[in-house]
Amino acid sequence: MRAVIESAEHAQTVYLVVISSDVIRDELNMLITQNQPTFKPITKRKGSAGQFEISEDSHALLCQTLGLNAVQ
Repeated sequence: MRAVIESAEHAQTVYLVVISSDVIRDELNMLITQNQPTFKPITKRKGSAGQFEISEDSHALLCQTLGLNAVQ
């Protein structure tokens, strides 16, 4: 899960990431909802294969939860 978040690329107001496993996406979304239920979960990016969007606040939360330094 850490590798997925570390590979996220910042694009305007979201982070883009490739997640090849539904289980990993579900686990990351569970971390978001357990810690901040009002934050937006990871969503599939329209028109792309396997690429997902993570909002800036959710990305920062995941970095904090997983002990990573958020990339600005």
